[in-house]
Amino acid sequence: GSTRMQSLTSSREYNFVPMSSLRHVQWQTKEEWLQVHAWAYSSDVLLKRKACHRIMSWRSRGKLPTALDAMSWLLDAEVQDQLSTQSENSGVREAYSMALMRFVNVMTDQDQKG
Repeated sequence: GSTRMQSLTSSREYNFVPMSSLRHVQWQTKEEWLQVHAWAYSSDVLLKRKACHRIMSWRSRGKLPTALDAMSWLLDAEVQDQLSTQSENSGVREAYSMALMRFVNVMTDQDQKG
């Protein structure tokens, strides 16, 4: 009994990661993160929109990393711009203005925190 248990535990390799180096993120796997990254930087506006939707779902799970949060607002404005008609231009300008203001606010808040 106990010798079998010892041989099972001794044959396993444990890699311990200090708790201080762990970080909570909203995406579930590295593959999910890489997929959204590929969508966001795609030339296909529908894939960019898909990235925006996934990032919004991540945002609903909690605070996003600063760079991702700032980039997502700009990406959303770009998608709105590419999908808009000529009559919707004022809404697109507003989206870009808000995205740039959020970007600047996020970046300056980050600088103030140290």
